[in-house]
Amino acid sequence: MSAAPPVPVRELIRSAIADHRSELAGLSFLPELRYDRSVFATCGQYDWFSGQVLYCLVRALRPSTIVEFSTSSGYSTTFTALALRANGAGVVHSVDIDATAQRSARAWLERQGLMPHVELHLGDCRAVVPRLLDGLDLLFIDSLHSFDLTVWYLEQVIPRLAPETLVHVHDIMPPEARVRIHGGPPYPPSPRPARPPLSHLVKRAIWLALHLRNPNPFPARRPVELLPLETLAVHRPQAPDELPTIDGNYFEEAVLLRELLRDAPEDELCYLHREMTRHPELEPQKYAHLDRIQRQDRHGQPLEWNDALWLRVSALQRSSGHDSVRDAIRELQRAHQVGR
Repeated sequence: MSAAPPVPVRELIRSAIADHRSELAGLSFLPELRYDRSVFATCGQYDWFSGQVLYCLVRALRPSTIVEFSTSSGYSTTFTALALRANGAGVVHSVDIDATAQRSARAWLERQGLMPHVELHLGDCRAVVPRLLDGLDLLFIDSLHSFDLTVWYLEQVIPRLAPETLVHVHDIMPPEARVRIHGGPPYPPSPRPARPPLSHLVKRAIWLALHLRNPNPFPARRPVELLPLETLAVHRPQAPDELPTIDGNYFEEAVLLRELLRDAPEDELCYLHREMTRHPELEPQKYAHLDRIQRQDRHGQPLEWNDALWLRVSALQRSSGHDSVRDAIRELQRAHQVGR
């Protein structure tokens, strides 16, 4: 007898919300503190609805082992760890290269009594994450959104995971999204990137001489993740009260995955930007007025984008052949006038 097909990801999310929505009111202290730098030292943007979905999925799936990169100040880690504590079992291995941010995360998680369900790993995710993949139940990705790092996890992490494993990727929107950020579009031309200072180049040379390997904390150039905003496709207003918009995909990782997943089966992925309107009872826009990065809807009103993508590993494994990834990057670099 053949195995039953996996439950569509969107149905998995809806079922998890239905089963655990009664617990969500107790999480509201998190978005209320999100921009308090005395609590969360680094400024991230993980939206209220996205956090609720993360909590509900961890409650419903009851994973034993979760791997997260990167920790930052531990904001999204807290949603995960609270769900693991409610489950009574499980651990999230959270990786970050930023020692200052991770110290802040540790202090916060200790105050919340969550460290029994969290293991923090300091280091470059490319060196640390491969050691953590055995027995992995859920992968949470929200790190440097560059082509380079995306290619790394597509080639070195995703092939090692079971096809049914659930993966989260943050800061990616569906192609039909119509949003605004930083007062635009339109956008002025981006400034030319500055060269690294001489002291940085000297430290890099010393590191390579001593260790004879990469990755190292002194890269040859500053990591790039943002596409030039002026190269993004602008969508004209469709009504008198609307403004020009973009689709919200302005990171290298986002445009690459969007391209690779263009023909992925709908059952294997779920964009939370699409899903949030189905759950008004969770008040997805309750904290939009607190937004600090000027994210808006097509009318210029504050909007939490809920730019998270949940998908099964099988969708990425099917889409991430070596040639297709490299070809997609070359096309996107031409389209957005960026290069390496």
